[in-house]
Parts: sequence; structure tokens; C-alpha cells
Amino acid sequence: MSQNILFYSNLHDYSKKVYSLCNQNQLNLLYVCVDDPNINLPTFVEAVPLVYITSQKRIIVDESVEM
Repeated sequence: MSQNILFYSNLHDYSKKVYSLCNQNQLNLLYVCVDDPNINLPTFVEAVPLVYITSQKRIIVDESVEM
């Protein structure tokens, strides 16, 4: 089973908040910080925070992530 992914940035306050909430609740997510310009991000990552639900190929972005 593939793991869901949270894309976040340490340079964006709301993104850091979502990352912290997910981490505190010990959600089973793969965390990817988009701040490193050397990583190759998927083309669908246009804003953070963003959760990619791998099993459904579904994208949840911005305020919807926190819900």
C-alpha cells in the first residue's frame, strides 16, 4: 500500500502549522519539504500545504488539508 504524502514548506507559516498538526497526531504520511530547489517535485505541486492521497490519486490543498 502506498503512503500518502504531505508537501509543505518551512517558509510558509500555514504550511508549518499543518505539518506540525500532522506530526503531533502521528499521521502516517510521508513528509516532503519543497524548500530544497534541487528536488524534483511532481507537476501537480503548485501550492503548499498539499496532501496527495496515493490510492485515489487525489490532491487536497490549502485550507482543505487541515480538515
